[in-house]
Amino acid sequence: MIQELRKSLSEIKLVQQEQNAYIKTLERKLKIHEERIRDDQKKIADLEELILNKNEPLNQAEFPFQQEKSHGRQASKGVLNGTDKGWDTNSVINKRDVHFNLSRKKRLLSVPEPQNGVAFSAYMSANEGTVGAGHTLIFHSLVTNVGNHYNKHTGVFTSPDSGVYVFTWTIIVDNHDYIRTELVVNSSTVGTMYTSAYDVNNDRTTTGVVVVQINQGDVVFIRTNHTSGSVGTIISIPDVLRSTFSGWKLF
Repeated sequence: MIQELRKSLSEIKLVQQEQNAYIKTLERKLKIHEERIRDDQKKIADLEELILNKNEPLNQAEFPFQQEKSHGRQASKGVLNGTDKGWDTNSVINKRDVHFNLSRKKRLLSVPEPQNGVAFSAYMSANEGTVGAGHTLIFHSLVTNVGNHYNKHTGVFTSPDSGVYVFTWTIIVDNHDYIRTELVVNSSTVGTMYTSAYDVNNDRTTTGVVVVQINQGDVVFIRTNHTSGSVGTIISIPDVLRSTFSGWKLF
């Protein structure tokens, strides 16, 4: 009887530990979500300020030197020969500063369309469970796909031009899970990464970066290690944590 009670107590403690670990994971994800909300609110406030300044009219109060122009050519001669003591040189500086600031804000608000660029960024739209060895990971949701060279259905990027490219991928695993991943060009592994939360009670994130020269028509993708798959779940919660795959042409 006592042995059974001890066994039941051990099971209850184990369940409690698992629940505490899960609560800590949720608290961490909530904190990340709150930080992103604060960042978004700050960005919105900055944009509103830029828009307000962009639409603000340039009146006489901002440019008092405009009244100087009404004196005609004689006032201009006085400025050139230094006889006009009423000229405010600070007004010229202020005008230049205001025009520079407005011009800069206008450039920030209008993003030019990329010309002949190559870049993509995508993330998994949901968690992915245990997968086998050599399994291609598919990042379904697009953030950027300049040139449309990344296929969100297959997870494969096809190089439109020969050159040097940068590729980066981020993998998140749940607590007590692990996975080995590879960046592959055609059939050759050019980058590897190990993401492990095997002996911890929180999720873990790792990011790999590879700079590689490839040829036109080469294909690039992320897969699990060709000899071992994953144990557990790859985490990707779009509003909280994302497992991602990105790349761009360097030159």
